[in-house]
Amino acid sequence: MKIKDIWNKRFSEFIKEMSRYIRYMFNDHLMIVLLIALSAGALYYKQWLSQLPDGFPFEWIMGIFLGLILTMSSVRTFLKEPDLVFLLPVEHKMGAFFQRGFNYSFIVHGIMIFIAFLPFIPMYERFTAREGTDYLVLVLILLLVKGWNLLLSQKMFYFIEDSARIVDKVIRLVFNVSFLVLLFGDAPFSYLLILIIISILWLGAFYYITKNKHMLKWEVLIKEEVKLSNRFYRIANLFIDVPHLRNEVKPRRWLNFLTSSIPFQKEKVFIFLYTKTFIRSGEYLGLYVRLIFIAGFLVIGVEFPYAGLVIIPFFIYLSGLQLMALYKEHDQKLWINLYPVSDDQRLKAFLSLLLKLMIVKGMILSALLILNDGILMGLYGLVISILFSFVFVESYLKKRLIKREQ
Repeated sequence: MKIKDIWNKRFSEFIKEMSRYIRYMFNDHLMIVLLIALSAGALYYKQWLSQLPDGFPFEWIMGIFLGLILTMSSVRTFLKEPDLVFLLPVEHKMGAFFQRGFNYSFIVHGIMIFIAFLPFIPMYERFTAREGTDYLVLVLILLLVKGWNLLLSQKMFYFIEDSARIVDKVIRLVFNVSFLVLLFGDAPFSYLLILIIISILWLGAFYYITKNKHMLKWEVLIKEEVKLSNRFYRIANLFIDVPHLRNEVKPRRWLNFLTSSIPFQKEKVFIFLYTKTFIRSGEYLGLYVRLIFIAGFLVIGVEFPYAGLVIIPFFIYLSGLQLMALYKEHDQKLWINLYPVSDDQRLKAFLSLLLKLMIVKGMILSALLILNDGILMGLYGLVISILFSFVFVESYLKKRLIKREQ
């Protein structure tokens, strides 16, 4: 089989698998929720823009947000672990294979950067006098910067050290944000020209180093491919079981105090297990914290009356959907069936942990609501969040998990 045919076959399998999961993910129920959320968000966003002062640093908001998206430039290769044996010997013939992966990645990331830029057009119009053709030029510039980031990200596959990739992302983030702030802030072209020259020399230096002093690290390529696949599988696992989802365990010893107070009793075994899993396994903790930050930003930033009382339960709802996959995390492990604990106790332990997490999120967001809208509104938010958490866990999640088990 030719190298080109291998890539075409794997890409076809990837599209087929992704389409199957997306069909379950974007059901009528989720589309209604997204439609309501987008409509409400657009209303709040429009009112928020009208209240911004003339000196608002819009270029920094746009630069930081879009800079983060530009920096997150992962290149898909669709490599698999057996390729270390079967394809590594023909690495000299793999140029077209990797080029196709880069082209696919550029198209996907290009669509993402275009979608991310659209919500900022009203903000940009609010503070500048741009026309339609100017936005097309800005999109083209963003696509060029995204391609530059993808090329550098691809060159990092020649380095085995994780620290090198971290440093690379930090430096690229600083560069991207600086470039975008100058671009959106109408800085003199000479400043932008200096950064453009630096970027060209930077990319040229990496091409020289990787061509003459380093070899392509296939272990890094496969590790990155597994991580990218898992990222999609974790999202799909919120809606349907994904049997081949791989878990990443992170120690996070600084959070051990959360489980040290759990009594050493038979009835508490699943409380301990699910708490440890939430802290260490996959990205559950990261998803939970990120939603708190996003919701907190909206609670503080949106000035629409009673907006916080809608935002808080909505983000609690999102957290509940995301964390529901935690219940099935250990289903592929036979040893948990040896526990002398009934399935009802397991479900009860999971729902108890989920309820606590949702109430804690409600308390944090209600505290932010107090800072923004006063004590009375914060108390309303706290009561609504607690009541919503109880009803959502006992009336919706519990029935859905029982139905899934049956």
